[in-house]
Amino acid sequence: MGKMNSTTKSNFTRLTCTLLMTILLTGLTGCGSTPQVTVPLAYQKPPQAMPTYRQLAVDHNKHVAGLSRVWSKVNIDVTYRDEDGKTKKESGDESTLMIDLPQNVALSFGKFGLGTLLWAGSDEQHFWFFDLIGEKSMLFGSHASLNHVNIRNLPLQVRPADIPMLLGLLPLDPDAQSTVGWERGYLTIQPNNGPVKMLIDPVSHAVRQVIIFSPNGRPAVVSTLNKLYALPLAGSNDTAKLHLSIRVDVPAEGFVMLAKLSQVTDAKPGESRAKDKAFRRGFDWRYLADRAFKIPMDKRIDLDQQMH
Repeated sequence: MGKMNSTTKSNFTRLTCTLLMTILLTGLTGCGSTPQVTVPLAYQKPPQAMPTYRQLAVDHNKHVAGLSRVWSKVNIDVTYRDEDGKTKKESGDESTLMIDLPQNVALSFGKFGLGTLLWAGSDEQHFWFFDLIGEKSMLFGSHASLNHVNIRNLPLQVRPADIPMLLGLLPLDPDAQSTVGWERGYLTIQPNNGPVKMLIDPVSHAVRQVIIFSPNGRPAVVSTLNKLYALPLAGSNDTAKLHLSIRVDVPAEGFVMLAKLSQVTDAKPGESRAKDKAFRRGFDWRYLADRAFKIPMDKRIDLDQQMH
């Protein structure tokens, strides 16, 4: 496979990180001023009888029960630092997100009048990024390959397959072990004392923030979720709960991404022929590389091969 020159790689990394920031999330209060509002009593102090982790897990799982595939338009605004340390901003007002749980993800980043500029995704075994600006290129590899490289040198600060978790769409294991804490007006859990901590709304028991910690114990990625929405589930009178407003921070890199979902659809198989086709092709990176985007062979960077 071909290698990127330094200019192409820098441009590819900057733009793809921008895209990723578009799909990731951020901190509960965010950056900047916070309006002075009356805080409801339930958020001022922990409840006298703290819920158990199992209770929180069961309630969260009820929110996402019946959800398998999600399709949505996305409006994205990203602030980041370029290679010279200067603050830059990008926006993608013609972007689309597809998720086939648990970890198939496809995010197209586009602008009105310009079409799709970047495409990021993952399936059970691989991740990929397509840079469609100018000279087309592609970076892809196995999920395992990310364990052997410095994440800063890659276009992704977060594994694409982690996006459903960052969006609060994955069920929790009720049998996991976790204490229930209290922080900034929210209940906290950290299943099995792992690298992921969640802040839970004390009233709705919905996930409001997801924090992935780096090996040094510092927050690597922080996703904050707002505007809880009851999504009608196809073929039933039930709904699933997800958030429409998302902020993602990668603190060490100075990235802040604001994403607003719209036209969200429960895209269960068989409900829409067009959506079925989009999902079938959207997670097929070979189809995307060969037919949809026609990436030259010498512009396909296989991360697994680069490591050998």
